[in-house]
Amino acid sequence: MITVDTMMSYGPCWIYPRDRVLELWAGRSAITAQQIADLDIPAQDRIWALCAWLARLNLASLSAFARGRADRARQHADKALSAAARAAAARADAARAESRREAIADLVVRIELR
Repeated sequence: MITVDTMMSYGPCWIYPRDRVLELWAGRSAITAQQIADLDIPAQDRIWALCAWLARLNLASLSAFARGRADRARQHADKALSAAARAAAARADAARAESRREAIADLVVRIELR
């Protein structure tokens, strides 16, 4: 969790004086890295804030944060792969159905020609 005092100790640029940081924290005593990533500020400022925070973490905290991010990324990838696999299966099913329709139509033509 990152407090306003902690963020101010990182020395943000002039665009983020203490009153602006307090406004961004919106009455919360501290916010998480995810909440910083979700702030309605330019991406480069969110990246700076997260990098400033990460640079000051001890090794155990940094490792825990990295594991959490990796787990979250893996979950997103699994969902994306699952969606891609479902889409591929649906395309394969549609292709098989079309092939069956064509085979039936061909059989009908052959039967009618007899």
